Amino acid sequence: MPTSSEDVLLIEFTGLASERSFETAFPSDSTAPVLRIDPLVGVTGDGPIDIAARAVAVAREHAGGGPYGALIANCNGALFAVHVAAALAEHGAAPRTLVLVDPLVTTGDDLRHALADLLTGLGASPAVPDELLGLKEPVELFHTVMRFLSNTVAEHLGRILEEDEDPELVAESLVGRYAAWVALLTGNLAAERLALDIPIQVLHTHDRDDLERLVDARGVVTQVPVPETVRASGTPLAHPEMVALLHGPGDYR
Repeated sequence: MPTSSEDVLLIEFTGLASERSFETAFPSDSTAPVLRIDPLVGVTGDGPIDIAARAVAVAREHAGGGPYGALIANCNGALFAVHVAAALAEHGAAPRTLVLVDPLVTTGDDLRHALADLLTGLGASPAVPDELLGLKEPVELFHTVMRFLSNTVAEHLGRILEEDEDPELVAESLVGRYAAWVALLTGNLAAERLALDIPIQVLHTHDRDDLERLVDARGVVTQVPVPETVRASGTPLAHPEMVALLHGPGDYR
């Protein structure tokens, strides 16, 4: 974990509820040396994110800073964090430790569940046909998914909108809000598994363990024990014991 003399890089998606982000552990209004990086900032949502290229751009921006005690990410941000860590290392600014909470490698099933949740939130049928996520290259998959979402939501809206409202236009606007997220998930599906010499600390709040599929870890990997009180919490990132684990010996609060 970082010490009090080192900067921290956080991979974090803007707009998440504070209890589902690193906000409790690293408050955004703090004067602590914490730098937040949102992989989706500037993403136009017109195709899958090139994870490697975006990570290189981020590394170039931050290579002159530091020293970085830790690069911290969770869930869908873990893959991007691995690529950023590798790119920073190429610039001689590798973080001392990569800290991953519930690192996730996006699979077709993960994409299916994400789309079903999105459709449910928009009031449409959550059914996602098997053939939708068949063997497609990333660009084709992205556009296939976006068309499916728009068409499904438009069909739902056609049953509830007034006659003078165009369900296709409304659906396109609603679905467009999620284009960057679909771009991330489809980009994650295509991203390369990198080798990394940087020490990695992993914290699991559930039983799924994707670390081996996420990265070829050639440095020391430490599985940090997470208390059952945290694992049983509905908001583990905001739990006081998780906050203490993320801070380690340093104190950025």
